[in-house]
Amino acid sequence: MLIHTKIRRYAKSPLGIILSVAFAVFAFGFFFGGVIGKWLVNIGRPSEGIAVYRLALSVYPWNTAGHNDLGLILMRHGDPQGAIDALRKAVELEPDVARLHHHLGFAYFENGDVDEAVQEFQEAVRLDPEHEDYRSDLEMAIVVRGEAKGPAPPTRPR
Repeated sequence: MLIHTKIRRYAKSPLGIILSVAFAVFAFGFFFGGVIGKWLVNIGRPSEGIAVYRLALSVYPWNTAGHNDLGLILMRHGDPQGAIDALRKAVELEPDVARLHHHLGFAYFENGDVDEAVQEFQEAVRLDPEHEDYRSDLEMAIVVRGEAKGPAPPTRPR
């Protein structure tokens, strides 16, 4: 209850939010920072939410889900290079997770790096050949790259 009261009291200022969340992250772990980060993004305060994610990841850099979430948030808010950096870290931490390669491929695609996108989509398909979105996004990225003819570019990750 004390944490909730402090966050509510300082929520009027971005610095207050970050300081309150810093305490909560140290006290309760990455999960709490991730929840607050998502909440800030969802209420229309993405810059504070991104700052909270970065703070939490500075304390818990091994949190793959946190890097993945941060990458998706950065992609949605117009920072594909930041998304690539965060998603690359997630892939480094868990290279055998197809979903992470798919998200990284989409970030590369959004950034105009179609060759890198194709490589990541290929890895996602290799790791999970039954996943239809991975296969169709690979096919579409190849089309965009100019190697074949077909439908529109990849869909955003869900």
